[in-house]
Amino acid sequence: MAPSARATAMAIELDRLLGARDDASGTRAVRSVEHAPDVSRAALFGTTRGDENASRMPDAFYACGDALVMSHDAVVGVREASARRWEGDDDDADFDAAATALCANGDHATAWNARKRTMKARFDGVEKMSARERDGLVEGARDELAFARAVQSRFPKAPSAWAHRRWVIDAARAAVIGDGSKKDAWALETFREECRACDAAVLKKRLNYAAWSHRAWALRRLLPNRRELLDQELCENERRVRTSVSDHCALHYRSHIVKRALGARPADRRSIVLYEDELSRHLIRQYPGHEALWSYYRFVFDTMICAFPRDGDVFASIKSFIHEQCDVDEIVRVDPARAERDAPTQRRLALAFEIWMNVRVARERGESVVIKHTRATNGSTVEVESKARV
Repeated sequence: MAPSARATAMAIELDRLLGARDDASGTRAVRSVEHAPDVSRAALFGTTRGDENASRMPDAFYACGDALVMSHDAVVGVREASARRWEGDDDDADFDAAATALCANGDHATAWNARKRTMKARFDGVEKMSARERDGLVEGARDELAFARAVQSRFPKAPSAWAHRRWVIDAARAAVIGDGSKKDAWALETFREECRACDAAVLKKRLNYAAWSHRAWALRRLLPNRRELLDQELCENERRVRTSVSDHCALHYRSHIVKRALGARPADRRSIVLYEDELSRHLIRQYPGHEALWSYYRFVFDTMICAFPRDGDVFASIKSFIHEQCDVDEIVRVDPARAERDAPTQRRLALAFEIWMNVRVARERGESVVIKHTRATNGSTVEVESKARV
C-alpha cells in the first residue's frame, strides 16, 4: 500500500473508532486519546495477554473500552491525510478531517473552527425551532463537549480546545428552553461537567492555568451568584491548595471564588477575609519558601485594605507575622532541613512582601513613598515621607 493510501486508511479507521457509541447509553465510546510509540499489547501492558483490540488496524491503533491509543506512525499519517482532505487532494476519502486532525493535534485552531461552523449551521434560527428540536441541539452540544474532553485527555493545556468548550456552552445556552428552574438545572449540570473536565485536565498537567481559567469562566457564566455553590468551591479548592501549595493556578482560581463570595455575602465580608488571612499564614508557616503562597497573600492583603483600611490591630498582626518569617534562625530551629534553601527563600519573600505591603498602604492613604535600599545583609526598607506609622 502506498504511504498516502495507508495514511488515508488510518484516518478512515480513526474516524470509525471515534464514531463508536456505547450500547447502553448511546454516548461516545471513546473518552480518552493517547499516543504511544508502539500500540501492541506487549508494549502497552508488558504481556501478550489483554483485552480485545477493537481496531481493524492493530499496528496503528489500540481501542478497548473508552480508551484509544494511537501509534506515532498513525499520528503522522492522520495529520497528513487530514491536511490533504482540507486541501481538496483526497475528496474521495470519507472521514471527518476535523475530528481526526484534532486527535493528532489538540490545539489545531482551524479544525476547531471547522467544527464550530458545522455546529453554527445547526443552531441558526434556534429561536423559531420547536422544543424537541432545541432539546436535540442541547444533546448535540453535550456530545461535542464529550468529544472535546476526549481530545483534551491527550492535550489538557490546549487553549483552542478550552475556547471551543466555551463557545459550545454559549451556543447551547441559547437553545435551552423552559422555565427558570429548568435553565438553572441545565446550568448546574453543565457546570459540574465542566468541573470534571477541568479536574481531569489538572490531573494530566498539574500547573494548568487554561483549565483553572476555564473553571472560573464557567462559574461566572453559568452560576455567578449561587452562595451554596461558592461555599462548596471554596471548600474543595482549599483541600487542593493544602496538598499542592506551589500551584499558582489553583490559588488564582481561589482568588476568583473569594471575590465572588464577597459580592454574594456582603454581611460576611469580614469573616471571609479573616479566614483567608488565617489560611494563608498557616500555609506559609507550614510550607516556607513557596512563592505561590506569598503571591496569594498579596491578594488577601489587598482585599483586607479595601474591606477595613483603618483596622490597626489587623495590620499590626500582619507586620508581626512578616517579621517572624524573616527570622531565619527560628525557621531552621523548627525544621533544620530547611536551612539550605527554604529559610533564605522565605526571608527573601517576606522582605519583598513587606516592601509591597508598605507601598500599598501608603498609596491607599494618599502618601508618597520613597524606597531606600540598604545593604543586602540588612534587606530593604521603606520610608514614608509623612512619617505615618504603617
